[in-house]
Parts: sequence; structure tokens; C-alpha cells
Amino acid sequence: MKYLYKKILLFTLLIISACQREIPIEGTFDFEGEKIVVNAVLTPSEIINVHISRSTSPFVSTLTPDYNLSGANVELYKNGSFVEQMTYWQDGVYISPSDLLPQPNENYHFKVSHNDLETVETLPEEVPNPISLFDYYISEQNEQLTVHFSINDNPNKQNVYSIDIVGVTPETSRLGVGAGNLVNDDGTNCLFLYEEGEVFTDDCFLGNSTADFSVLLDKNRAYLIEREANIGITLKHLSATYDEYLSNQNDYYNYVPGFSDPPPLFSNVIGGYGAVLSYTVDEVVVEL
Repeated sequence: MKYLYKKILLFTLLIISACQREIPIEGTFDFEGEKIVVNAVLTPSEIINVHISRSTSPFVSTLTPDYNLSGANVELYKNGSFVEQMTYWQDGVYISPSDLLPQPNENYHFKVSHNDLETVETLPEEVPNPISLFDYYISEQNEQLTVHFSINDNPNKQNVYSIDIVGVTPETSRLGVGAGNLVNDDGTNCLFLYEEGEVFTDDCFLGNSTADFSVLLDKNRAYLIEREANIGITLKHLSATYDEYLSNQNDYYNYVPGFSDPPPLFSNVIGGYGAVLSYTVDEVVVEL
């Protein structure tokens, strides 16, 4: 359990650090005073956990010791009904005392109160339906490797996915393989939505419920065998909120001060700040 908690903390802090950026021009954003900040990423493979902190001025270079909130009352709700009070762990992270795992197609939200700050509540976040990879294999032509796989999709609903293809060594470390474009079986290149991350919509399915994809790798078989690496594929089904968050981050990092008003930072926390997102995931390893 300690290992899981460390993994949860690292993942949560990575999400938080990704939301921070030095503002180049003072006065670009108005500081509205300290508020509760709620950050969480829900997925059925991890115990529900949430990071609670307080907002600080964007012009403060270092965080104060009380940045992480340790005395908060954090309530978890499922489909609008109270489930349990979260337990404080460390460094602003609260966890489910019953080791609760979020379930697909269910809504979750948090209500957070603290003696020094106004109470906040997050908007309901629906965990997407499960996703799975199948018919995955590797082909080789002229010493070039191509990864093939298939995905099912609900054509009656707009869905957003992310794909990550890496080399996986015996030590489970990630090895870059130079994955190229995601190509539909009919030869159509799937357009990635943002500069960071291979995120795409089910427009690539061309209205079908199943699609076959392929990705050409830069690294050849000899390179991977020398490093005792196989190919790992991670497919995530992102919630609509997660996609909205990524779109906002993309606009934010492309913003050039002085030419237009800055994009408002994403938040789905009523009365405060932060992001509560969700996804489902399937991971497979394809042996060479």
C-alpha cells in the first residue's frame, strides 16, 4: 500500500506542477485572494485520491509552508450522494479510507471546507466507459517496424482518446521508439488535437464502431532486441472534461502576452480553483 500511495502522490504532484507557469508580465492576471484548490485524476485502476491546497499570487516565487492544506474536511460524493469523508495522508493528499475505486459511467465530486477559507465544491465528473485494445501485433518490412492494433468505439457519442507507444524493458523503464503518425486502416492520418500528447477524437473511426490502426516506429528490431525491449501500448479514454482541460492548457502555453487577452485558466471547482478529471485505460505489451 505504501508503494501505491507514493505512486498516487507522484502522479498528483505531476498534474499540479503541469498547471503552474511563470507569468511573464505582472498584472496579466488579477489575484482574487486565497481560495481552496482541488486537483484529482480519477481512473478505475487507482484508489480515489485528491490534492488540496490554497491558491497563491502568481507573482510569488516560492510557495509558503502552508500551501498544502492539512486541516480540510474533504467529502466524496457519487451520483450526488455522500459516500465518505476522505482521510488526510501527507503533502495535501487525501485518500479514500475504504480504498474506493472510481467506477466507469458514474459521477463523482468533492466538497471541501477549511476553517481559514471558503467552502468549495467540484462539478460532477463522469468516468468514461472502459476501453480496450485488441488484435495487436507487430509487422516488419525493410527493417522497419509497424505496430498494429484495433479499438472499439461508440459511434453515437463523441469520444476522445490518447495513445502512447514506448519500448518496455525488463526493468519496466520507458524507451523512446520514435512513434510516427497514427494511421487508420484505410490510410487516413489521424490528426492529433494538441501539440503535447497524442490525443485524437473518434473522427478517425469514420463513423464505424471498430477501427484498425497502425503506427510506424523509427527504431528497428535490432535496436530493441539489444535493449531487451518489447513494445508497450497505452490507450486512454479521456472524459470530456479532461479534453477541455487539455485544450485550455494548449491555448495557455501558446499565449503570447501583449497581443491579446490571456485565456482563462481551466477550473471545474465552484468557488475555488483546480481540475477534477477522469479517464479509463488499457495497457498491453507486444512481444517482438
